[in-house]
Amino acid sequence: MAETKLPHIPSGSPEQGRIVQPRSLTQALGTNFGGVQMSTVSSILRNAERGDLEKLSDLIEHMVASDAHVRSLYGTRLNAVAGSEWEIEPGRAKSGEEDVAEVAAEFIREELELHPDVNRMFSDLLHAVAVGASVLEHRWFRDGGRWRTEPAWTHPRDIRYNRDWQVEMRTYLEGTRAKWIKTSEHPNKFIIHNPRPFNAAPTKTGELLSCIWLWLFKRWNERFRNVYSERHALPLHVGILPENARGNVRENLQEGLEALSFDHIAVFESGTDIKVIEPSGDAGASLNDIINHINGEMSKAYLGSGLNVEVTVGGGNRALGESQFDTTMLPRLLADARRLANTLERDLFKPLLMFNTHLFGGRMPPIPRMVFRLIKDETKEIPVGMATLAVGAGVVKIDELRVATGLDPLGDAAGGNEFVAPMNPAGGLPDEQPDAALSDTPPGGADCCSPLATGHPTVANGRTSSASRPTPLELAFAGRLGTSET
Repeated sequence: MAETKLPHIPSGSPEQGRIVQPRSLTQALGTNFGGVQMSTVSSILRNAERGDLEKLSDLIEHMVASDAHVRSLYGTRLNAVAGSEWEIEPGRAKSGEEDVAEVAAEFIREELELHPDVNRMFSDLLHAVAVGASVLEHRWFRDGGRWRTEPAWTHPRDIRYNRDWQVEMRTYLEGTRAKWIKTSEHPNKFIIHNPRPFNAAPTKTGELLSCIWLWLFKRWNERFRNVYSERHALPLHVGILPENARGNVRENLQEGLEALSFDHIAVFESGTDIKVIEPSGDAGASLNDIINHINGEMSKAYLGSGLNVEVTVGGGNRALGESQFDTTMLPRLLADARRLANTLERDLFKPLLMFNTHLFGGRMPPIPRMVFRLIKDETKEIPVGMATLAVGAGVVKIDELRVATGLDPLGDAAGGNEFVAPMNPAGGLPDEQPDAALSDTPPGGADCCSPLATGHPTVANGRTSSASRPTPLELAFAGRLGTSET
C-alpha cells in the first residue's frame, strides 16, 4: 500500500497539572436565595450580560436544586443526550487516508471507553445549555507510551467572559485569594462548551434564563398559597360561653380549642357551645391555577412543548404530545447533541490525536466524528405466518423483505421501495387463477399429520428448512421484518 501523506504536526507535550484550583468546601459556596426579590434578579441578569456568570450560576443551581418542576425539565433535556448511545465515525479522509482515518476513529473510541465516567463528562458539558457555558480542564497523563486525559469538572461560578469575549477561569491560590486566568493562554488545556442556541451574546444564551422571572413569580404564588391555606383551608372552631362563666372555664376552653386537631379530643364544662365554621370554596384554587400556568410556560420555554410533561386529569394528550415532540422537543435535542459533538471533536479529539501523532507515523490523521443516537431503529419479531399474510396482502416492500432475509437493501433507485407482488396459494403468478380441482393437495400443502410429505418448510430457531421442494405458501426466511420507529 502506498505511504499515506498527511499534514505534519510538530510533536510536543501537553500542559500537565491542575491550573484551576477550586474553592475549599469549608468556605461558603453560592448565595442564599431564601428572600430573593425582583431587584436581586435584575442585578444578577445585568451582571451576567457583562460577562460575570457567578451569581447567575448560583441562582440557576438553586432553581434546579429546589424546584421540582425545573429539576424535571433540566433532567429531561440533559439526560436525553448524555444518556443516549453514541458512535465514533472516521473523519473525512482524502484518497489514501481511509485506513488511518479508521485507526484514528478506533483510537478515540477506545479513549472514551477507558474514561471512568464518560456520561458524567457529557452531563457536565451539557450544563452549558442551561447557564450558557461549561468548562472542563484536561488532566493529561502518560499511559503506556501515549498521552491520555481525564477532564476535570470546574464550577460554573468560576467562569466569566472578559471584555474581549474570551473565557477566563478563576483559581484559588492560597486561602480565599483568587486569580483569573485566560484560557487562550493555555491551549489544549480546556474543553469549552458554549452552545449559543440563538444569535446573541453568549452571556444571554442560557436556556434557563428565560425561566428565571417565571420561577420567581411561581415562588411568590406558592408563598401566598401557603399563607392562604394556613388561614382559610382548615375549619375554624369557635367556643361560646355564658356571660357568667368563671375565668378558669374561659381559659380551659381556649387551651382545648388550641390543642384540638384531627387526632385529639377536648372535654368542656356544661353550658359551653362549640361551633365549626367550614371554609367557603377551595382554598388556594386560583393560586394553583397560576402556578400550573407558570409551570406550563417554563416547559414550553425550556423543552419547546408542555404536552410531553404536562397531562390533564382526563388524559387524551398522548397523540398530540407525540406530534409536539417530533416538531418541538426533538429538534432541540438533536441540536444539543450536534453542538456537544462539535465541542468534543474540537477540544478533546483533536488534542488527543495531536499529542499522539507518533502512533500515526508522525502525522495528524483526520479528526473522527461523534454521533449521538437519540433515536434507535428497532427490529420487531413477526411470526412467520404473519409475515406470510403480510406478503400475500401486498403490504411488504422489497427492501424490507431483503433485510429480513439478511440481504442488503436495493435502495429506492433500484426499486427497493416497491411492494412485493403477492402470490396466489398455488404458486402461480399474481394474475393466474389455477383450477383448485386439478390438485390433490389441499390449499396450504400437506395436512398436519405429514407436514414433510410435500416438502412443507419448517421453522426452528428462527431458520427455515425444507425436506424437498417448498410450497410457495410459506416464506423461506427467518420470520423477521425490519421496521423503523423513526
